[in-house]
Amino acid sequence: MRLYIPEDVQRLLQRELRLAPAMDGKIELCRTFSEDLSQPFGEHGVLIAHPLIVYAELMSGDDVRLGETAVRMRVENLAWIA
Repeated sequence: MRLYIPEDVQRLLQRELRLAPAMDGKIELCRTFSEDLSQPFGEHGVLIAHPLIVYAELMSGDDVRLGETAVRMRVENLAWIA
């Protein structure tokens, strides 16, 4: 699992979730690539990740159900991708 978080809250999140560095860990902390990801997003709360990143994450696995979800998400949210 990858968590995209602003760099300035990484230590706080590690402490709150009690995450310890591990080479074979199941959680990877990644810096957000855009300040937009930590700002309120409309009436539905906070944008956790850009739909393109979510799509790429879903497509990177071997699970057929995740692939189906990715295709549906692409149609609904990423129609601008050729």
